Amino acid sequence: RRQRLRDYLEQLGYSVTIAGSSDEARLAFAEQLFSAVAIDQDLPQESGLDLLDALNRLRPVSDMAVIVYSAQPLDEHDLQRVRRYSAVALSKDDSLERVAQALRPGSQSAVIGEGGFDAPLLGQQVLLAEEDVRSLYALTALLDELGLQVTPAMDSAEALARFDEGAFDLVMVGTGSARLDGPGVVRELREGHGCQVPIIAVTVSPQATERMREAGASDVLPLPADRTSLGTRIRQWLGRASETHAGT
Repeated sequence: RRQRLRDYLEQLGYSVTIAGSSDEARLAFAEQLFSAVAIDQDLPQESGLDLLDALNRLRPVSDMAVIVYSAQPLDEHDLQRVRRYSAVALSKDDSLERVAQALRPGSQSAVIGEGGFDAPLLGQQVLLAEEDVRSLYALTALLDELGLQVTPAMDSAEALARFDEGAFDLVMVGTGSARLDGPGVVRELREGHGCQVPIIAVTVSPQATERMREAGASDVLPLPADRTSLGTRIRQWLGRASETHAGT
C-alpha cells in the first residue's frame, strides 16, 4: 500500500519521501520540509498520532496537510487529537482518490479562525509553567476564555515532563523562585528538548526580563495581563510561527 500511495502521489505531482518506521520518519522530518504528512495510525513502535505529536515538537505541522490512516475507527479521544492538527482521518479501505481530496486546500480545518483578533483560538495547546498559584489560576482562566487548552505545571521538573508528554503550540513560563527556575526551564526546553514553538515568559519583575530573553524566550509579557493584551500577543506569536515555517 505504501508503494501504491507513493506512485499515486507522484502522479499528482508530489515529491514523496517514504519512511518505513517511526525513526525514519523523525529523521526525514528533521532533515527537510514537507507540505503534507501521511501517517499510519497502526505503527509497530508507537501509534501514528504519537508520532505526529513527536514531529510537531520538532516543527509545527499546523500549516501542513495531515492525513492519518487507520484500519479501525478512531475513538473520540483520538478523533480529538486528529482535530487538533486539523488532520483528515482516512480508513485504509478508502480509495486513493480520497487522498487527493484530503490534500486539496480547504480540506483541513483552519487552526486559527479568520475573524481577526476576537476569533477564539480553539484547540491550540499551551503549556503553562507558573509557580504562583494565584497567577496560575488567573492565567489559566484567561487562556480558557480564548479557547486554548491549558496544561499546567508548577515546578521545573513537571514543566519539562509535561512538554515531553504532549504536543504544544505555545509555552508560557513564569520567572519562578523556589520550585520553578524560569530561565533554566526556557533554556532546557530550547537546548535539551528541541522546543521550536514560541515561548512567552510572564513576569512581574522587570529585572527578570533580560534573563528570560537570554535563556531563549521569544517574548516577555508583564503581569498582570488583561484578556485583550494576552490574546493579541498570543495570536501574533502563533501567526508568526506559522508564517515563518511556511516561508522556509
